[in-house]
Amino acid sequence: MARRRSLLHRYLTHGGRFGPQDPDYRRVVLLNMSLLVLAVMACGFLLLNLFLLGQPRIAVLDAIAAVAALALMGWYRRHGQLDFAAWCAVALVGLFIAGYISLIGLGHYSLIWLGPFPSLAFFLLGRQRGLWACVGLALLTAAGLALLAPPDSPTGFDRIAQFNLLGALLCLALLALYAEISRQQVLRALLESNRQLHQLSTHDRLTGLYNRLKLEQRLAEELARAQRHGSPFSVVLVDIDHFKHVNDRCGHAVGDLVLQCLGHVLLRGRRASDMVGRWGGEEFLLICAETPIEGAVLVAERLREAIQEAPMPEAGRVTLSAGVSAYRSGDTMDSLLARADMALYAAKSGGRNQVRCSPASVGGSG
Repeated sequence: MARRRSLLHRYLTHGGRFGPQDPDYRRVVLLNMSLLVLAVMACGFLLLNLFLLGQPRIAVLDAIAAVAALALMGWYRRHGQLDFAAWCAVALVGLFIAGYISLIGLGHYSLIWLGPFPSLAFFLLGRQRGLWACVGLALLTAAGLALLAPPDSPTGFDRIAQFNLLGALLCLALLALYAEISRQQVLRALLESNRQLHQLSTHDRLTGLYNRLKLEQRLAEELARAQRHGSPFSVVLVDIDHFKHVNDRCGHAVGDLVLQCLGHVLLRGRRASDMVGRWGGEEFLLICAETPIEGAVLVAERLREAIQEAPMPEAGRVTLSAGVSAYRSGDTMDSLLARADMALYAAKSGGRNQVRCSPASVGGSG
Protein backbone atom coordinates (compact mmCIF):
# COMPACT_ATOMS: atom_id res chain seq x y z
CA MET A 1 0.00 0.00 0.00
CA ALA A 2 2.78 2.41 0.89
CA ARG A 3 4.55 1.58 -2.39
CA ARG A 4 1.36 2.26 -4.37
CA ARG A 5 0.93 5.58 -2.61
CA SER A 6 4.55 6.44 -3.37
CA LEU A 7 4.15 5.61 -7.07
CA LEU A 8 0.95 7.66 -7.26
CA HIS A 9 2.62 10.60 -5.51
CA ARG A 10 5.59 10.43 -7.89
CA TYR A 11 3.24 10.45 -10.87
CA LEU A 12 1.18 13.36 -9.56
CA THR A 13 4.30 15.44 -8.78
CA HIS A 14 6.28 14.56 -11.92
CA GLY A 15 8.72 12.29 -10.16
CA GLY A 16 8.90 14.53 -7.09
CA ARG A 17 10.01 17.60 -9.06
CA PHE A 18 7.10 19.60 -7.61
CA GLY A 19 6.74 20.03 -3.86
CA PRO A 20 4.31 21.91 -1.59
CA GLN A 21 6.64 24.93 -1.65
CA ASP A 22 6.20 25.36 -5.43
CA PRO A 23 3.54 27.91 -6.48
CA ASP A 24 2.06 25.53 -9.09
CA TYR A 25 2.15 22.41 -6.91
CA ARG A 26 -1.61 22.12 -6.40
CA ARG A 27 -2.42 22.89 -10.03
CA VAL A 28 0.02 20.22 -11.20
CA VAL A 29 -1.40 17.63 -8.80
CA LEU A 30 -5.02 18.47 -9.72
CA LEU A 31 -4.25 18.41 -13.45
CA ASN A 32 -2.52 15.01 -13.27
CA MET A 33 -5.21 13.60 -10.97
CA SER A 34 -8.01 14.83 -13.27
CA LEU A 35 -6.47 13.27 -16.36
CA LEU A 36 -5.75 10.01 -14.54
CA VAL A 37 -9.30 9.78 -13.16
CA LEU A 38 -10.79 10.63 -16.56
CA ALA A 39 -8.70 7.95 -18.30
CA VAL A 40 -9.56 5.25 -15.74
CA MET A 41 -13.24 6.22 -15.60
CA ALA A 42 -13.57 6.33 -19.39
CA CYS A 43 -11.98 2.88 -19.71
CA GLY A 44 -14.38 1.49 -17.10
CA PHE A 45 -17.41 3.06 -18.79
CA LEU A 46 -16.19 1.74 -22.13
CA LEU A 47 -16.39 -1.83 -20.89
CA LEU A 48 -19.70 -1.16 -19.14
CA ASN A 49 -21.42 0.44 -22.13
CA LEU A 50 -19.98 -1.98 -24.68
CA PHE A 51 -20.55 -5.32 -22.97
CA LEU A 52 -23.29 -4.79 -20.35
CA LEU A 53 -25.53 -1.90 -21.43
CA GLY A 54 -25.23 -2.26 -25.19
CA GLN A 55 -24.59 1.44 -25.83
CA PRO A 56 -22.04 1.52 -28.71
CA ARG A 57 -22.44 5.26 -29.32
CA ILE A 58 -21.55 6.08 -25.74
CA ALA A 59 -18.76 3.48 -25.80
CA VAL A 60 -17.18 5.35 -28.72
CA LEU A 61 -17.23 8.53 -26.60
CA ASP A 62 -15.60 6.62 -23.74
CA ALA A 63 -12.85 5.32 -26.02
CA ILE A 64 -12.15 8.81 -27.43
CA ALA A 65 -12.02 10.32 -23.93
CA ALA A 66 -9.65 7.63 -22.62
CA VAL A 67 -7.27 7.95 -25.57
CA ALA A 68 -7.33 11.77 -25.42
CA ALA A 69 -6.68 11.79 -21.65
CA LEU A 70 -3.75 9.37 -21.97
CA ALA A 71 -2.32 11.37 -24.89
CA LEU A 72 -2.58 14.65 -22.95
CA MET A 73 -0.93 13.02 -19.92
CA GLY A 74 2.01 11.93 -22.06
CA TRP A 75 2.29 15.29 -23.83
CA TYR A 76 2.28 17.24 -20.58
CA ARG A 77 4.93 15.04 -19.00
CA ARG A 78 7.17 15.60 -22.02
CA HIS A 79 6.66 19.34 -22.51
CA GLY A 80 5.60 20.58 -19.06
CA GLN A 81 3.50 23.51 -20.38
CA LEU A 82 1.08 23.80 -17.48
CA ASP A 83 -1.22 26.57 -18.75
CA PHE A 84 -1.83 24.95 -22.13
CA ALA A 85 -2.29 21.51 -20.57
CA ALA A 86 -4.78 22.98 -18.07
CA TRP A 87 -6.83 24.46 -20.90
CA CYS A 88 -6.77 21.15 -22.76
CA ALA A 89 -7.75 19.18 -19.65
CA VAL A 90 -10.70 21.46 -18.86
CA ALA A 91 -11.84 21.34 -22.51
CA LEU A 92 -11.53 17.54 -22.56
CA VAL A 93 -13.52 17.10 -19.34
CA GLY A 94 -16.14 19.58 -20.59
CA LEU A 95 -16.52 17.79 -23.94
CA PHE A 96 -16.81 14.44 -22.16
CA ILE A 97 -19.53 15.75 -19.81
CA ALA A 98 -21.44 17.53 -22.59
CA GLY A 99 -21.23 14.45 -24.80
CA TYR A 100 -22.51 12.14 -22.09
CA ILE A 101 -25.44 14.39 -21.20
CA SER A 102 -26.32 14.83 -24.86
CA LEU A 103 -26.17 11.12 -25.67
CA ILE A 104 -28.14 9.84 -22.67
CA GLY A 105 -30.58 12.75 -22.45
CA LEU A 106 -31.53 14.58 -19.29
CA GLY A 107 -32.41 11.41 -17.41
CA HIS A 108 -30.16 8.89 -15.73
CA TYR A 109 -29.01 11.41 -13.08
CA SER A 110 -27.05 13.39 -15.66
CA LEU A 111 -26.94 16.45 -13.39
CA ILE A 112 -24.33 14.65 -11.30
CA TRP A 113 -21.83 14.96 -14.14
CA LEU A 114 -21.85 18.74 -13.84
CA GLY A 115 -20.66 18.76 -10.22
CA PRO A 116 -16.86 18.62 -10.54
CA PHE A 117 -16.48 20.77 -13.65
CA PRO A 118 -16.82 24.35 -12.27
CA SER A 119 -14.39 23.75 -9.40
CA LEU A 120 -11.91 22.10 -11.76
CA ALA A 121 -12.19 24.96 -14.27
CA PHE A 122 -11.79 27.75 -11.71
CA PHE A 123 -8.85 26.09 -9.95
CA LEU A 124 -6.90 25.24 -13.11
CA LEU A 125 -7.75 28.34 -15.17
CA GLY A 126 -8.50 31.09 -12.68
CA ARG A 127 -11.69 33.05 -12.13
CA GLN A 128 -12.18 34.77 -15.49
CA ARG A 129 -11.14 31.90 -17.75
CA GLY A 130 -12.92 29.39 -15.52
CA LEU A 131 -16.15 31.36 -15.87
CA TRP A 132 -15.78 31.35 -19.65
CA ALA A 133 -15.22 27.59 -19.53
CA CYS A 134 -18.48 27.14 -17.59
CA VAL A 135 -20.35 29.31 -20.11
CA GLY A 136 -18.85 27.24 -22.93
CA LEU A 137 -19.98 23.99 -21.28
CA ALA A 138 -23.50 25.37 -20.85
CA LEU A 139 -23.75 26.37 -24.53
CA LEU A 140 -22.20 23.12 -25.69
CA THR A 141 -24.56 21.06 -23.54
CA ALA A 142 -27.62 22.97 -24.76
CA ALA A 143 -26.57 22.50 -28.39
CA GLY A 144 -25.82 18.82 -27.81
CA LEU A 145 -29.19 18.18 -26.23
CA ALA A 146 -30.95 19.82 -29.16
CA LEU A 147 -28.97 17.84 -31.76
CA LEU A 148 -27.93 14.52 -30.23
CA ALA A 149 -30.40 13.58 -27.48
CA PRO A 150 -32.12 10.26 -28.24
CA PRO A 151 -35.65 10.75 -29.63
CA ASP A 152 -37.09 8.15 -27.27
CA SER A 153 -35.71 9.87 -24.18
CA PRO A 154 -38.73 11.05 -22.16
CA THR A 155 -37.04 14.34 -21.36
CA GLY A 156 -34.71 14.63 -24.34
CA PHE A 157 -36.35 17.76 -25.75
CA ASP A 158 -38.06 19.04 -22.63
CA ARG A 159 -37.20 22.74 -22.53
CA ILE A 160 -37.99 23.01 -18.84
CA ALA A 161 -35.59 20.15 -18.13
CA GLN A 162 -32.95 21.83 -20.25
CA PHE A 163 -33.32 25.10 -18.33
CA ASN A 164 -33.11 23.08 -15.13
CA LEU A 165 -29.83 21.60 -16.30
CA LEU A 166 -28.38 24.97 -17.25
CA GLY A 167 -29.64 26.51 -14.00
CA ALA A 168 -27.94 23.76 -12.02
CA LEU A 169 -24.69 24.44 -13.90
CA LEU A 170 -25.03 28.16 -13.16
CA CYS A 171 -25.52 27.52 -9.43
CA LEU A 172 -22.57 25.16 -9.33
CA ALA A 173 -20.44 27.70 -11.19
CA LEU A 174 -21.37 30.47 -8.75
CA LEU A 175 -20.58 28.26 -5.77
CA ALA A 176 -17.24 27.28 -7.30
CA LEU A 177 -16.50 30.93 -8.11
CA TYR A 178 -17.21 31.95 -4.52
CA ALA A 179 -14.98 29.14 -3.26
CA GLU A 180 -12.19 30.19 -5.63
CA ILE A 181 -12.44 33.86 -4.60
CA SER A 182 -12.33 32.83 -0.93
CA ARG A 183 -9.35 30.54 -1.58
CA GLN A 184 -7.44 33.30 -3.34
CA GLN A 185 -8.19 35.77 -0.53
CA VAL A 186 -6.92 33.29 2.04
CA LEU A 187 -3.86 32.62 -0.12
CA ARG A 188 -3.11 36.35 -0.44
CA ALA A 189 -3.49 36.81 3.31
CA LEU A 190 -1.18 33.85 3.90
CA LEU A 191 1.41 35.21 1.48
CA GLU A 192 1.26 38.61 3.17
CA SER A 193 1.65 36.99 6.59
CA ASN A 194 4.65 35.01 5.32
CA ARG A 195 6.14 38.19 3.88
CA GLN A 196 5.72 39.97 7.20
CA LEU A 197 7.21 37.03 9.11
CA HIS A 198 10.17 36.97 6.74
CA GLN A 199 10.58 40.72 7.19
CA LEU A 200 10.56 40.34 10.98
CA SER A 201 13.01 37.44 10.88
CA THR A 202 15.59 39.27 8.74
CA HIS A 203 15.15 42.96 9.65
CA ASP A 204 15.64 45.05 12.74
CA ARG A 205 12.29 46.34 13.92
CA LEU A 206 13.50 49.78 15.01
CA THR A 207 15.72 50.83 12.09
CA GLY A 208 14.35 48.65 9.30
CA LEU A 209 17.88 47.49 8.46
CA TYR A 210 18.98 43.88 8.32
CA ASN A 211 19.36 42.24 11.71
CA ARG A 212 22.31 40.29 13.11
CA LEU A 213 21.03 36.91 11.89
CA LYS A 214 20.85 38.12 8.29
CA LEU A 215 24.25 39.79 8.54
CA GLU A 216 25.80 36.56 9.84
CA GLN A 217 24.28 34.66 6.91
CA ARG A 218 25.75 37.15 4.45
CA LEU A 219 29.12 37.04 6.21
CA ALA A 220 29.16 33.24 5.92
CA GLU A 221 28.41 33.53 2.18
CA GLU A 222 31.18 36.10 1.62
CA LEU A 223 33.67 33.99 3.58
CA ALA A 224 32.82 30.92 1.51
CA ARG A 225 33.16 32.92 -1.74
CA ALA A 226 36.48 34.39 -0.63
CA GLN A 227 37.82 30.97 0.34
CA ARG A 228 36.82 29.47 -3.01
CA HIS A 229 37.84 32.28 -5.35
CA GLY A 230 40.17 34.47 -3.30
CA SER A 231 37.97 37.51 -3.87
CA PRO A 232 38.48 40.37 -1.39
CA PHE A 233 35.84 41.74 0.92
CA SER A 234 35.85 43.97 3.99
CA VAL A 235 33.66 44.76 6.96
CA VAL A 236 33.06 48.08 8.72
CA LEU A 237 31.93 48.07 12.35
CA VAL A 238 30.25 51.36 13.26
CA ASP A 239 29.41 52.67 16.72
CA ILE A 240 27.69 55.91 17.76
CA ASP A 241 29.90 58.12 19.92
CA HIS A 242 28.61 58.88 23.45
CA PHE A 243 25.27 57.22 22.73
CA LYS A 244 24.69 56.59 26.44
CA HIS A 245 24.90 60.35 27.06
CA VAL A 246 22.22 60.90 24.39
CA ASN A 247 19.90 58.46 26.17
CA ASP A 248 20.64 59.94 29.60
CA ARG A 249 20.30 63.56 28.48
CA CYS A 250 17.41 63.34 26.01
CA GLY A 251 15.66 60.08 26.85
CA HIS A 252 15.38 56.74 25.10
CA ALA A 253 12.76 57.99 22.64
CA VAL A 254 15.28 60.48 21.24
CA GLY A 255 17.91 57.74 21.32
CA ASP A 256 15.65 55.59 19.14
CA LEU A 257 15.25 58.48 16.70
CA VAL A 258 19.04 58.80 16.50
CA LEU A 259 19.35 55.09 15.72
CA GLN A 260 16.68 55.39 13.03
CA CYS A 261 18.36 58.44 11.53
CA LEU A 262 21.74 56.71 11.53
CA GLY A 263 20.22 53.65 9.88
CA HIS A 264 18.66 55.83 7.19
CA VAL A 265 21.97 57.61 6.50
CA LEU A 266 23.87 54.32 6.34
CA LEU A 267 21.30 52.79 4.00
CA ARG A 268 21.28 55.84 1.74
CA GLY A 269 25.06 56.23 1.73
CA ARG A 270 26.08 52.63 1.13
CA ARG A 271 26.94 51.30 -2.29
CA ALA A 272 24.52 49.03 -4.12
CA SER A 273 26.74 46.00 -3.53
CA ASP A 274 27.12 46.64 0.22
CA MET A 275 24.93 45.22 2.96
CA VAL A 276 24.30 47.23 6.10
CA GLY A 277 22.50 46.15 9.24
CA ARG A 278 22.19 46.65 12.96
CA TRP A 279 24.72 44.47 14.75
CA GLY A 280 23.38 45.18 18.23
CA GLY A 281 22.65 48.16 20.48
CA GLU A 282 24.22 51.24 18.85
CA GLU A 283 26.57 49.16 16.67
CA PHE A 284 26.06 48.72 12.93
CA LEU A 285 27.89 46.48 10.47
CA LEU A 286 28.63 47.19 6.84
CA ILE A 287 29.71 44.28 4.58
CA CYS A 288 31.59 45.51 1.51
CA ALA A 289 31.69 42.76 -1.14
CA GLU A 290 34.57 42.64 -3.64
CA THR A 291 36.26 45.48 -1.76
CA PRO A 292 39.82 45.65 -0.37
CA ILE A 293 40.43 47.46 2.88
CA GLU A 294 41.35 50.77 1.17
CA GLY A 295 37.96 50.93 -0.55
CA ALA A 296 36.12 50.07 2.66
CA VAL A 297 37.97 52.88 4.50
CA LEU A 298 36.77 55.36 1.86
CA VAL A 299 33.19 54.12 2.27
CA ALA A 300 33.46 54.43 6.06
CA GLU A 301 34.87 57.95 5.86
CA ARG A 302 32.06 59.04 3.57
CA LEU A 303 29.48 57.64 5.96
CA ARG A 304 31.18 59.25 8.96
CA GLU A 305 31.04 62.65 7.27
CA ALA A 306 27.39 62.13 6.30
CA ILE A 307 26.44 61.31 9.90
CA GLN A 308 28.33 64.33 11.21
CA GLU A 309 26.37 66.61 8.88
CA ALA A 310 22.99 64.92 9.32
CA PRO A 311 20.43 66.84 11.43
CA MET A 312 19.52 65.04 14.63
CA PRO A 313 16.46 66.66 16.19
CA GLU A 314 16.76 67.19 19.95
CA ALA A 315 20.00 65.21 20.14
CA GLY A 316 22.40 67.82 18.83
CA ARG A 317 25.53 66.86 16.95
CA VAL A 318 26.08 63.10 16.70
CA THR A 319 29.26 61.44 15.45
CA LEU A 320 30.38 57.89 14.89
CA SER A 321 33.55 55.85 15.05
CA ALA A 322 34.32 52.96 12.72
CA GLY A 323 36.70 50.02 12.59
CA VAL A 324 37.57 48.38 9.27
CA SER A 325 39.04 44.95 8.59
CA ALA A 326 39.52 42.94 5.40
CA TYR A 327 39.40 39.21 4.75
CA ARG A 328 42.68 37.32 5.06
CA SER A 329 43.37 33.75 4.06
CA GLY A 330 42.26 31.40 6.84
CA ASP A 331 39.92 33.96 8.42
CA THR A 332 36.80 32.90 10.26
CA MET A 333 33.86 35.12 11.04
CA ASP A 334 35.10 35.57 14.60
CA SER A 335 38.65 36.53 13.62
CA LEU A 336 37.48 38.97 10.95
CA LEU A 337 35.08 40.69 13.33
CA ALA A 338 37.62 40.65 16.15
CA ARG A 339 39.99 42.76 14.05
CA ALA A 340 37.19 45.17 13.16
CA ASP A 341 36.27 45.43 16.83
CA MET A 342 39.88 46.18 17.80
CA ALA A 343 40.03 48.84 15.11
CA LEU A 344 36.81 50.35 16.46
CA TYR A 345 38.27 50.35 19.96
CA ALA A 346 41.35 52.15 18.60
CA ALA A 347 39.09 54.78 16.99
CA LYS A 348 37.28 55.29 20.30
CA SER A 349 40.52 55.52 22.23
CA GLY A 350 42.00 57.91 19.69
CA GLY A 351 39.36 60.56 20.23
CA ARG A 352 36.25 59.20 18.44
CA ASN A 353 34.67 60.54 15.23
CA GLN A 354 37.24 58.71 13.10
CA VAL A 355 37.88 55.56 11.07
CA ARG A 356 40.67 53.08 11.91
CA CYS A 357 41.91 49.99 10.08
CA SER A 358 42.50 46.69 11.80
CA PRO A 359 45.75 46.77 13.79
CA ALA A 360 48.72 44.91 12.35
CA SER A 361 49.13 43.00 15.62
CA VAL A 362 46.03 40.91 14.86
CA GLY A 363 46.58 38.27 12.20
CA GLY A 364 49.30 39.97 10.18
CA SER A 365 49.37 43.09 8.10
CA GLY A 366 46.08 44.94 7.67
